[in-house]
Amino acid sequence: MNTKVKALGILAGCGLALAWAGAVRAQELRLEDLIQEALAHNPELQARAEEWSAAKEQVPQAGALPDPMLTLGVMSLPVDSWSFNREPMTQKTVEVSQAFPFPGKRPLLTEAKKAERDAAESKLRALQNQVTCEVRQAYAELYYLDHALEVTRQNQELLRQFIQVAGALYAVGKGLQQDVLKAQVELSMLLDQEIMLTQDRKMAAANLNRLLGRDPSAALESARRLDLEPLPADAKALAEKAAAANPELAEADRMVAESQALARLAQRSYYPDFTVMLGYGFREDVTMAGNRVEQSDLVSGSVGFNLPIYSFRKQSKQAAEGRARVQERRHEREDRAWRVREEVAATYAQAERAWRQIQLYQGGIIPQSENSLKSAMAGYQVNKVDFLTLLDSQKTLYDLEIRLRRRQADYSRAIARLDELSARPVAEIVQSAAGLKLETPEK
Repeated sequence: MNTKVKALGILAGCGLALAWAGAVRAQELRLEDLIQEALAHNPELQARAEEWSAAKEQVPQAGALPDPMLTLGVMSLPVDSWSFNREPMTQKTVEVSQAFPFPGKRPLLTEAKKAERDAAESKLRALQNQVTCEVRQAYAELYYLDHALEVTRQNQELLRQFIQVAGALYAVGKGLQQDVLKAQVELSMLLDQEIMLTQDRKMAAANLNRLLGRDPSAALESARRLDLEPLPADAKALAEKAAAANPELAEADRMVAESQALARLAQRSYYPDFTVMLGYGFREDVTMAGNRVEQSDLVSGSVGFNLPIYSFRKQSKQAAEGRARVQERRHEREDRAWRVREEVAATYAQAERAWRQIQLYQGGIIPQSENSLKSAMAGYQVNKVDFLTLLDSQKTLYDLEIRLRRRQADYSRAIARLDELSARPVAEIVQSAAGLKLETPEK
């Protein structure tokens, strides 16, 4: 009987250890800080920001005229004397020419570049939402792995204590050797599980470090708390919001606008551009028949046009290409819109399933398992339950705790994806993460 009391004391000690583990925590990761760090230091985000800056600088370039040409030269200079005052038509020339696109081409090109600039901005916003989502998902995965490791190590300690108790019972003839052997097998399996979880934790930490712009091997603190926001009430409303605000769809709209402007520009390629030239010729006085003749300077001018005589091979093909590009971008936009709606529906279903499972675990299965453990402990005291059954009841409770953490992480990942699809403001997400509306209970 003393041995059984000792075993119960071990179980009670494990329960106290769990309570102490909930009170004493290492330095914890803060989700809102991680999001802010990723938005500030993620290399891909920085590249997209520079892409947007570059696109903005292209807009004024598109509306600018080509640089004028300045030409300096000489005309009708005799090669036998190289003299500027021998022939009347000898002159030093200065010419300035300016090319002008046909009216309407520059505004269309500017319009296309503005659409490209807006598309780059939408692309940046989409990536900001994506990085925010990925940070939240990576944090949720760390949350699960940290708790799974904790539960696994607590189970290991419990099994080590059980091996001692079972060994003591077997030594005095009150226990079975198979209890000791089974406990040793269970302990080995948990050690193997710890190895796998530890490796998964390292990979999850490397992924989060990459998002943060850190060294992938940098150490990360524990992810102890997770914000579980209520499930949105209506998947259809989310899909409508995504269709109206999703930055990827906004980028697609901008690409359609760009292709439309370029198509109209291609239609104007049939009209010729022209170049205006003004020249001034400096002439020196010449001597003819012994008399000095004063000569005036000369002014010249011209207007040149390109002749689209090969339009059947060039301009007409450009116009056809432009029309095809417009249709291509429209179909891509339509396909992307349907994909967004489909993913909203699928992700909402995943979130709904995880949410219901969380409620089931917290409100039904885990309390029932706790009652089962209490019943097993009471039965063990009066020799109605063997110690192995008692251990199985305790192990079942820990396994359910791991499943609960998995479902919490799955739910958080699904909500993060829904927020990304519906373009929920990042500032609102950060505020929500800092507020921790629903803190997950510690066992």
